[in-house]
Amino acid sequence: VLRSTGWIITAAAATLALLAVVPIPDGPARLGLPALSNNAPTVGAGALAAPDGSLAQSGTGGGTRGSLSQSGGYLGFAETLDTSVRGDLGDQIVMRVRSPEPAFWRGQTFTDFDGRSWTVSADTGVARTGPTIAVPPTIGDALGSGIESNELVQTFFIEADLPNVVFAAYRPTQVVFDGTVWTRPDGALRSDVTLTDGSAYTVISQRLQVTPEILRRQGDIAIIFDEFRQIDSTNVLEPFLAIPDSTTDRTIELAEQLRTPGESTYDTILAYQSWLSANTVYDLNAPVPAAGADAVDDYLFESRRGFCEQIASTLAIMLRSQGVPTRLATGYIPGERDRVSGVWKVRASDAHSWVEVWFPETGWEAFDPTAKVPLAGDAGDGTVGGDLLGAMMTSAASHPLELGMAGLIVMISWSSTRAIRTLQQRRRRGRWGLLQDRFSALDPTSTTNPEVAESLVERFSDPTDPRTVASALDRAAFDPTWVDDDGSFEAVAGAVSTLERRPG
Repeated sequence: VLRSTGWIITAAAATLALLAVVPIPDGPARLGLPALSNNAPTVGAGALAAPDGSLAQSGTGGGTRGSLSQSGGYLGFAETLDTSVRGDLGDQIVMRVRSPEPAFWRGQTFTDFDGRSWTVSADTGVARTGPTIAVPPTIGDALGSGIESNELVQTFFIEADLPNVVFAAYRPTQVVFDGTVWTRPDGALRSDVTLTDGSAYTVISQRLQVTPEILRRQGDIAIIFDEFRQIDSTNVLEPFLAIPDSTTDRTIELAEQLRTPGESTYDTILAYQSWLSANTVYDLNAPVPAAGADAVDDYLFESRRGFCEQIASTLAIMLRSQGVPTRLATGYIPGERDRVSGVWKVRASDAHSWVEVWFPETGWEAFDPTAKVPLAGDAGDGTVGGDLLGAMMTSAASHPLELGMAGLIVMISWSSTRAIRTLQQRRRRGRWGLLQDRFSALDPTSTTNPEVAESLVERFSDPTDPRTVASALDRAAFDPTWVDDDGSFEAVAGAVSTLERRPG
């Protein structure tokens, strides 16, 4: 049972603590949160709205992304998501999140896939009016599983004009909101007003303390689901098994080949992710599939290049083809934690999509296959997933709560700020991000490039100046005027290689 009063007080206190960091509008407020009465109402009951209150545009287009003003900068916040949509979202801060733990800030889930585009459920749900809104369980949520859980309080401060998507860590159970929120059966939350710069709200989520062992012990979900189907042919999870007519035989055959009969679905997911890591690459400039081509087939067998929407869609459809309920989720990765304020700074470029897989005991569990796929041109140097796993292992002893909260290799790893930064840098700087990883590994105890450089200066008397390397890497990561060029990269890469060959 939620301790509602205590959590509301906590939420208000968190809001007040953020006043020095995030400006709060003047005027009447409720429960310490800024009033939203001046925000523009949305058009259509429960409909997805653009920042100006009009109906949001569909997330489709000829391989281009919309501007920030159209759909929060990411077309995954729309009724339809075309997997060919791509582009650079930029580094504008879109919101700050006060939360003691990191999480995927989920905004939407998608059920229907036609071979190229995903579409959200047409059911807008139920309108519930604040300030304190109870969020009921939705389709596929675990009920009474007996697994230990914890409550996570998150306060979101919006710093850009976003659509009316109420972001939350899974599974939200309560929202403190000055207005009306539509609680949808697909798990998404939408407000009846625009969420523009200066808006704020608090979400309380109930999170099961899931571990890999708990997921593995649930066995082969396809077999379990077949048993459910025999009992109830109208099972509400059936839509999460549908694959489009365009799904090719070779896609299904690959999924079958990588799946070991009798092993757990969790191990099957790991096998699929390993194959994607070994055979495909992450590339924002991936070619758009030909007209009429199936996006998953194109990614697996033709281009073998893609970005998060294509990679996540591929894992989802491979699992569906084997009888495992899945859906696509969109939102933001945790962002960068401010060490002083403890607030997560979330940027437009942190927008992301991942897969949610249904488990009979624990409900929807998030898996991020993109983190296992190497960046184009750097496949031989490592993967984001490998670094995240390493960060997980080194932080497990001091972060048992985060380790238990997710129970999956990628999501667990969000407990490490360095792991989050690694993913962000690789997306934004490509090969320089991989070079950054190698330099950081020369002194894992240091947290900044200058610190790494100073430790190396003390250890080596060598013409190769690690301070020069540190300066170049910092410019690549943080200087907005920085421009990549092969000469500079080769010089810094050579210096890093020299430092790596020095005895420790």
